[in-house]
Amino acid sequence: MDEEENSREEVSWSDLPEDVMCRVLARLPVRKLVQVRTVCKQWNSIITSSCFEELWTEQTSSSSSSQEAAAYFPLLLCPGGGGVGGGGTHYHEFCLAYDHTANQWQRMPSLSFLPPGVRIPMTGAGGLLCFRRDTSLFLCNPLTKAIQELPVIARNWIHYASVHLIVDKRAKAFKVIVAGKLRHNSSSSSSSSLTDAFGSIAIFESSSCSCSSSSSSSSASAAGGGWRSIDSLPPKVFSYGRTAAMCKGFIYCEAICCNGKVGVAAYDVERERWNDVIHQVPPDDNADYELSDVVECGGWIWMVVGRGYGGIITRIYILKLLLLGVTATTPPPLPPPLSQQAAAGVLTLLPADANSFSNNQEEEEIAQQDCCWRRVTDLPNELLDKLRDVWFGEDESSLAIVAHGSRICIAAGKSLMLVYNIIHDSWSILPPFSPWHWKAIDTYGGAEPTSFPVELSFSCPLQTN
Repeated sequence: MDEEENSREEVSWSDLPEDVMCRVLARLPVRKLVQVRTVCKQWNSIITSSCFEELWTEQTSSSSSSQEAAAYFPLLLCPGGGGVGGGGTHYHEFCLAYDHTANQWQRMPSLSFLPPGVRIPMTGAGGLLCFRRDTSLFLCNPLTKAIQELPVIARNWIHYASVHLIVDKRAKAFKVIVAGKLRHNSSSSSSSSLTDAFGSIAIFESSSCSCSSSSSSSSASAAGGGWRSIDSLPPKVFSYGRTAAMCKGFIYCEAICCNGKVGVAAYDVERERWNDVIHQVPPDDNADYELSDVVECGGWIWMVVGRGYGGIITRIYILKLLLLGVTATTPPPLPPPLSQQAAAGVLTLLPADANSFSNNQEEEEIAQQDCCWRRVTDLPNELLDKLRDVWFGEDESSLAIVAHGSRICIAAGKSLMLVYNIIHDSWSILPPFSPWHWKAIDTYGGAEPTSFPVELSFSCPLQTN
């Protein structure tokens, strides 16, 4: 009996043939695979092998929940590569993200396979991440290590351009949309030459890499192989802000209106045109805007607003846009009486200077605008104090706003992560890193949060060479 028990104890996972081990691991969902790949080098090698993706897809095809992309946020990227201080040319060798299902920080697959110099994170969706090097965009799948470089978009990249990624896993295709008011070079009309910049929207579709005319009535021009430029601009917009978010077929871009107010302009992805309505944020004459980030959460558009003076934030609150996809030709329904709004905790806010317009047509346009924002929550004072201490206390710390599912996260560098739950209407602080995570972050020269979550999936629509 003792001999039988000893023989059983001597059998270990490492004794199993690799093909058997591969089939066992292929039955796990993505979220579990991310965890078990850190157990040992052998398991990590199996999971990242070229044959594992096909086997995993085959064995999990009967369970749609197993194939769902596992989302993690906030995502922290260590910019350094090649050892202490980040002296190498490859970046993001160590990546860390929070697993809200397991309530713990999880090491993400290394991104050191990216080409040299590719280090600026832009966006992520459907299991893919997008990075930028100069004016070139690179898409990659962290799990499969597949990479695709897109054609050069322009000679110069503008700081306030946002990148959006739409992934169709069934068709194994993707679309990249760059939104931003880039200077237009009217002297170049040849489809084979690069322009200095696009109009307001640039589109790349993996299913059609050749330049083609837009199906909409707005002007479309070719600008670099595979890219299309939409020349129409949103009405009454002076300039774009830093942030934008996609929601229900629209891209909502932070915008500075011609009257100086902050708002969001909506771009219809299917129709390839801007809506006529600008969603202006309710004015506040008591402080300046220090922060105004647009995010999508739970199928709605939100704006995280920070107000203060001289770069010092005195309060942070979150607004929710209650009506989406509204145009001037299809105005929103009239709001209920103020008494009913107050009882429901919703207040329809119109621009304070609406009566100052002498032109009746402009007054009607403003009255028709979807200015129905709801101030959902304010960051508690004790959390605001912690945020200020970290944000202004750390050297080169950055503030990133990222949302997914039912949570909006405010990440102040690598030291403080505040989370607002839109369902429970509650604020919380994410737990700190483990000592090993802190040591790794210091080894790789620090960590910076991204403004988008990372979704991990084996489905890969990239056209790799």
